[in-house]
Amino acid sequence: MKHAWFQKHPGAAGLAVAMMVVALTGQGCPLLGGTPPELPPLTGSREEVEKGIKDVVPVEMEATVDLIFKHTKPGSYSDLFAMIQSLPNADIMAQWKGPCLDPNPTTSGKTDAKGSLELTQRFRCFGKYEIMGTATKDGKSASFDKTVDVK
Repeated sequence: MKHAWFQKHPGAAGLAVAMMVVALTGQGCPLLGGTPPELPPLTGSREEVEKGIKDVVPVEMEATVDLIFKHTKPGSYSDLFAMIQSLPNADIMAQWKGPCLDPNPTTSGKTDAKGSLELTQRFRCFGKYEIMGTATKDGKSASFDKTVDVK
């Protein structure tokens, strides 16, 4: 059974408990003008701290691609450059489509620690070129697709 004073002042019970904790532990209470106890500093590298956060907060899988071309040797050949962005260390599988591609229009790779990967494909004539593919990591995947018209 509660003391009659606490029955008339229900919010005071929590304050009384907080005051008892402060009194017993010797730690200051910011609500009462004291200072909070110091928390220990975070330890470990930035990567370890970020990994700890990612273990608690789920990360969504995304993949984007920018596609540009350069007439590397005009009249002879040009190159397509795909800049893929996804999660760090994601596996990338890409397929190139378009006229006059040099052999092996399927390429793969792994994104770097910042989640970036650049793929290059040589071609020999004007037309529409496309790269499409998938980024995969930890059982999750995301698709990307981009087209450029080379004139």
